[in-house]
Amino acid sequence: LLAVTAPLLTLHCLLVLDGLRQEVTSSPQLHSMLSALLRAARVRTLVTARAPVAQPLEGGAEKVIEIAPLSSHNSARLLCRLSPRPLKLNEIEGATNGADFVRKLAVHPLLAELKGNARAVKAAALR
Repeated sequence: LLAVTAPLLTLHCLLVLDGLRQEVTSSPQLHSMLSALLRAARVRTLVTARAPVAQPLEGGAEKVIEIAPLSSHNSARLLCRLSPRPLKLNEIEGATNGADFVRKLAVHPLLAELKGNARAVKAAALR
């Protein structure tokens, strides 16, 4: 544990631990590591997880933010933006321009299956 945190203690940095699973957030080892990092004056730590960490940390605070699913329109926009190749109008029947393409994509049944989950939209875009 000290081997992991020691190099960070001398830095002025932001450590981002993104998408931690519940079995990790409830781990005593993570709690000890975060406690050590919170004592470092120049290290800032941001943890994101699907469930609250819900363990008191001296010198730290937990803020739980509920993130609503994306709207179908925003899901369609995200899918278009993350696509590894340019999307063509003829790929959506009847689309006449970019805005129309996004509108029609937003009501496509496959997009509805993603239920506004940004991670699922990203995975679908990269397939």
